[in-house]
This record gives sequence, structure tokens and C-alpha cells, in this order.
Amino acid sequence: MPKRRTSLQDWWSGSFDRIAHSYLVWAMVAVIAGFWLFNVRQLVLEYADREENLIREYQGRLLERKREDFDDIFRATYQHARTISLIPAIRAVPGRNRRSHQEHVLNEGRISVDTYETARQIYVNLSRNIQVSEVYYVLDGFRPQDGEVPFLMFDRGIKKSDPFGNNGYAATVDSPEEYEEAEYDYYLKQIEWFRQRYPRWVFENNIDGIPAVLSPTLRTCDNTQYESVTGGDVRNTQGLLYSVPVYGQGDGRLKGVISAVLRINVLEAVLIGVPHLIVTEGDRKAAERAGWVMPEEASNFALSHEGYGIEIYDRRNPLFAHGLASARDNLPGRWASSEVSLRTDGVMRIYHYLTPEQLDQLAEPIRDERNRAIFARVALLAVLMLIFWRAVRDQRRHHAELVRLALYDALTMLPNRRLFGQRLEQAVGRARRYGSKVGLMFLDIDNFSVINSTLGHQAGDALLAAVAARLRDTLRVNDEVTVREAIEHRALARVGGDDFTLMFEDLEKPEDVGIVIERIMEAFREPLVFDNQHAEVSLSAGLAVFPDDADGTEELLVCCEHALRHARSSGAGEYRMFSDEMRLKAARQNLLVRELRNAVREQQFSLVYQPKLDLRTRQVISFEALLRWQHAELGFVSPAEFVPLLERSGQIVEVGRWILETACAQLLAWQRSGRPDLRMSVNVSARQLLLSDFVGAVAEVLRGSGLEPKALTLEITESMVIDNLSDGSGALERLRALGVKIAIDDFGTGYSSLTYLQNLPVDCLKLDKSMIDTVLEQRGAHVVRMTIGLAHGLGLEVVAEGVEEQAQMEALVGMDCDIMQGYYFSRPLAAKDAGALLAPDAATHAA
Repeated sequence: MPKRRTSLQDWWSGSFDRIAHSYLVWAMVAVIAGFWLFNVRQLVLEYADREENLIREYQGRLLERKREDFDDIFRATYQHARTISLIPAIRAVPGRNRRSHQEHVLNEGRISVDTYETARQIYVNLSRNIQVSEVYYVLDGFRPQDGEVPFLMFDRGIKKSDPFGNNGYAATVDSPEEYEEAEYDYYLKQIEWFRQRYPRWVFENNIDGIPAVLSPTLRTCDNTQYESVTGGDVRNTQGLLYSVPVYGQGDGRLKGVISAVLRINVLEAVLIGVPHLIVTEGDRKAAERAGWVMPEEASNFALSHEGYGIEIYDRRNPLFAHGLASARDNLPGRWASSEVSLRTDGVMRIYHYLTPEQLDQLAEPIRDERNRAIFARVALLAVLMLIFWRAVRDQRRHHAELVRLALYDALTMLPNRRLFGQRLEQAVGRARRYGSKVGLMFLDIDNFSVINSTLGHQAGDALLAAVAARLRDTLRVNDEVTVREAIEHRALARVGGDDFTLMFEDLEKPEDVGIVIERIMEAFREPLVFDNQHAEVSLSAGLAVFPDDADGTEELLVCCEHALRHARSSGAGEYRMFSDEMRLKAARQNLLVRELRNAVREQQFSLVYQPKLDLRTRQVISFEALLRWQHAELGFVSPAEFVPLLERSGQIVEVGRWILETACAQLLAWQRSGRPDLRMSVNVSARQLLLSDFVGAVAEVLRGSGLEPKALTLEITESMVIDNLSDGSGALERLRALGVKIAIDDFGTGYSSLTYLQNLPVDCLKLDKSMIDTVLEQRGAHVVRMTIGLAHGLGLEVVAEGVEEQAQMEALVGMDCDIMQGYYFSRPLAAKDAGALLAPDAATHAA
């Protein structure tokens, strides 16, 4: 009996056997393994970064708190010392330092009691809060070698300000005078430092710029925490001299320094995080009464100033036994530092040290998480490799599906832009080789954005699928057009959004495509049913032909898009073939763009003025300034042609400023000739309003011309206001603040809604000619009458533009319209002819 083959043997020797033994499979295995190793490496690096960030943030928080504590100390010391130095009486102190301790500045009348008490109270306040032991006022010219002492010495309050109740022994055992020599010598150095760098008062507008200067660690006269001469720790008598300059009240010259003595043990206590150091038995009892104890674990903070060789740290910490520099160089672990603001020379930094054990403790949670993640990836790799062997067997089956997904649109199952581009390149290449033609059609769903926003994106996708299905069904119908692929769905493609393309190869005559286009248009006259909804959908189409219209693929696409644009402008459900007329129009546009630069530079523009008639008084009450361009070679160029080009290029800002200045000057001339009530309207584009300082320009023109702001009306189209409602309303508010009137132009062509006008600073509503053309019809008259009534209800003046018949004017009078404008009364006129209309019989004039 033959041995039963296992499933693994079947798998290995079956149809997959050839692939499994190929180098491709092993290459893929190597790639997967390499990717896994790379992923694990990235994982390790990621967790290393997280560990680093955790430790950095932890040390950063610790250092920030300490830095704030020291900033408070040095800031308070600076401000108190600076306050004493700025007392006018202190700055005006005459004479010299005291010759000995026996001299008394109060008894001798060298300083007033009020000044002395003011300075003493500042010192007392500082010593209570910061534990500053002494504040000295040392005048320039100090001669300690001759027995002189500082002019003022606020140190008698040491016993009173001692937070431990003077539990030290220094007051009775050690004499402070024997330690004054080191302090006095450094006062001379500090005064010399200020004399060289800041000899005169230059801080009138910024007293925060008054500098300060520090000293090395010195033994001071403060022995309140010194246990005894023989058994005490000398560090309890050490301090830093923190000094600010004093400048003469009259001459502004350097007069001396105010020096505060910061006790080293106070700074050390801040590093440890306790109110005070416990160094004597009295300190211990005071701490017990206050309810706190010194932490058992020594602090790993240190304070350093390299310039002065200052090193302050927890004296109990053996890590600093050989100094900070040695600890930083030799100790394993992590150091971090932060700068303390001194307002003085050099930089003082706070250092913090984390031991390797502390680092491991902090990083332990992250490292455990990292190990679990690596283990998960190992398990994932094992599963992935098992899946891979099965996946390779199916790779050929899936290959076709992947190609389809890469080259076909997932929503409509039509070729996508990539496949369409490849086929178009190939078709153009074949046509160029064999002398044939290729037709390209762009199809676009009319108003798709409105349908999509109204029904929702899900319904929009269903609509696109339904459109594609109808296009496929339409192209499958046999017709008599001799094209090879027009009836095959692969000639149809969706290239994005609501854009479809249709390609025709071996085209004999471009007109042959007309039958296909007409069939497509006819097919979409029936409503589309999708997603349980019905919708009326129409398509616009543009067609271009290679090589008749273009020499290559890119140019063919441009021509096709140009034809589609013309079709859209003609209305919904239209199609256009690219023509010489379009080519000429594009060429004319390019010529106009070039010529506009000269027109702006050479001021080839002119203004004409169309009058507006008050329907109650039948008098001309206003003019609308209209821009005209008479080119030397092209002749009259329609504003509909060149104004959009001015807006697109940004030149409308410069031209608009010229229109405003010219129209205002002309109006002022008419007002001075006998019509002070006359007004002027000027059109404003979106680019003027939103992309320039238009409000400032209007204000400047009004100031320059001397025209009353209320005589100027700025006309802004309805669509521009709605499209830029948030930004535009702010600009309109600022224009109204100048006193200028605002009119909404072409009302009835855009959203035609009066609701948004409630929140806009608008004075006037201009009804578009399209509304006036229907005023003699029953329904049209009802709409116009209702619009006028609602506008009056909002307090708006109503202007009817485009009035061309007497019957229209009479109907508007009956509807209580305020003003009319149109060819019935007058066309736009040159300034001289427009001025003639201001005569009393102007109401009889008609074009």
C-alpha cells in the first residue's frame, strides 16, 4: 500500500511547486525578514526616543520648579536692592563712607531719619522673605585699609530676622568684624566693575536694565547659624554679595553700590527643598515645631556659576565630595541643567543628576512595553510568514484584480485617468503613424456640485455610478458611425469627480461623432433613478480632434477642455466642437492681456456716465460711472472682455483707484455748477474689496477730492457679496463708517434672497435687467412688486436698471420704485453730454 502523501507534500509538489522554488519567493522572504528587522529597529528607536523624552521632561519639570524658586530669590533681591538705590535721598547722600563703626550717620545728620527708616524697612522686608543677612551701602572711594566702613550697614536686624530665634552662637562667640575684610575687598572690585562698564546713569526709560553684579563665595559677618569657632561648619557663615549701582541724583555719576548678602545655606536649602537647613540643635527644635524634617535622601541638585567659581549643593551628598566638575565628568548617569535669571554678569545654572538606578526606575514601564511590542512583532512575523506561503499561491489570481484596481475606477468600473492617459497616448501615436484621426470628448455633469451638496455625498456617488451605467448602455447601441471603439465601454473613462472622457479612433470625419453625442444627450433627457431617488441630469460636452485641432496629446486635452468650457457657458445640456473661432478667441484674449498693460500704463481708459432718474420728481439725481477702452488698433473693446482680465491680473486695483478719483472729481465739478445734491455710483470688484486696502483708498480719495462721503455710492454685485459673505461684510461695515453708501448690483441674477440683506450694511438694491424685462408680465410684475415692498421694508432704496420702454417705467412708478436707469431715458454719455442732462428739462430726454 503506497504511503499517504501529506498535505504539505501536496502543496509543495503541486501547481505551486514551480513558484515556490523560484528566486522570487525567496527574495520576498528576504524582503519580509528585512522589513521586520527594520520595523523592530524603528520600534527600538521609537521607544528609545520615548524613554529619552520621558526622562527629559521629568528632569525638565524638576529643574523648572527649582529655577522658578531661584528666579524668585534673585528677582526679589534685585528689586529690593534696586529700590534702595533709587531712593532720591540715597542718591543725594553727600560726603564719604564712615571712618569707623563709631561714626553714626543719623546722629551726625548725614542722612535723615525718614530715609534711614525707609531703607531699613526695605531691608527688613527682604530679610524676612529671602533670609538676606545684610544690606550695605558702600560709596565710591571706599578705603577699608584706612579703617573705613560702609556708609550704611543694615545688619543689626540679623537677630530679629533669624527664623530660628538666634539659636547660633556667633553673636556671643565670634566677632563679625574679623570677616569684614573679604567682603570689603570685593566691594572695591564691584565698584570698579560698575565704573568701567556703567559709569553714568543711562537707565531713565528702563530701570529694569540696571545691571547687577555677583561675587564668589565669601565668609560674611552673619554667624547666626555658626555653632562655634572650633566645631562649626564654616559654610554656615558664607554668602554671596549681590550688588546694584547707585548713581548721583544731580550729576548721574556712579556713586557706589547697594549690596545684599545672600546666605549660602539659604540657597542650599532651596536645592534640598526645605525651608531652612538644620545645622544646630535650635534649628532641629524649630523644624519640629514647624512640622517638617530634612529629607533622608540627599538632593542631587547643584547651583553653579563658573565665572565666580560658585558651587552650591547638598553638603550631605557624597557624589559632590570632589566638586561639581568632578561629579559631572566621572559619574555615570544623566545630567541636565537650566539657566537662572540673575540680571548680572555671567551665567548661573542649576544642575540635576539622575543615577543609573533612577534612570532604570523611570524607564522601566516603557522598557516593559517595548519588550511586549517586540514579542508581539516576533509572533506577527511567524504568522506573517505562514500567511505569505499561502498568499504567494494566490498571487497570480489576485494579480488581475490588482491591475483592475490600479487602472479602473472603483465606483463606476470605468478606466481611470491613468489608463485613459495611456490609451490616449497610444491612440495618438497610431494616428500619427497611419495618418488617421482621433476624437476626444470631455463630458461633465451639469450642476453636479449642487446635486452632491443637496442630496449628500453618498447619493452623489450613486449618481455617478448611474451616469456611467447609462453612458455604457447608450454606447452599446449599434449605430452607423464608422468608429472602432465608440460602442465599446473601454473607450469610455472617468478621469475624476464628475468628469468623463470618450475617445474615438480611426475617425473619418469629426461630424460623425455628432450622432453619438446626440444619442448621449437624448439618453439623459429621461430622469435617472438611483438610490431610490429620481433626478433630472444633463451633460455638457466638448470635442477636439487630432491632428486637426492639436499636434499632440497635451494640446489635444487643452483644446477639449476649452471646448467643454464654451459648452458650459452656453447652458446646460450643450456640446461644442473646438473651432477656429475658439482659437481666435483665445488668441484675442492673450492679445488683450498684453495690451492691457500698456492701457493701464498709458491711461487709455475713459469714463462714461449713465444717469439715474428719480421716478417721483423725474429729475436726474445720480450717475453711474462706467469704464470704456478705445484701443488704437483694436477699436472699441467691450468691458465684458477686458474687465475680467483686469480682475484676473490684479490690475483692477490700480484701474479702480483711477475710476474712483476721476468719478469723484467729475461729480464735484457738477455739484459746484449748481447741483449740490447730485450723487455718483462706482462699481467695485471682489478683488478690489478683498485683496487690497480698498477702505483706505476710498478714504484717501474722499479726502483728496473734498467730496462729501454720502454723495458716493459703491455698487457691489449680489454674487460677490454672497460668495465672500464673512470677509466682505467686514469691509462693507468699514466703508459705511466712512459715510459712503452701499448698493447691491444685479439683484435677481444670483441667490436672489433678501434674507441675507438683514445683516449687511446696505443702503440700496438694484434690480437686474432680467427682472425688469418681465415687469409687464403678470408673474414677473408680482415678483418685482414683492421685491420692492420687501426692500422698502428693510429701509432700502430701489433702483431699476435696464428700463428700455415707457410701459416698463410706468409699471415701476405704480410699484413705488424709487429710481430708474436705462436706455429709455439715456445711454451712457461722455462727461460733457451727461452734464447737459442736468438742465431743468432733462426729464424729457430719451435715447
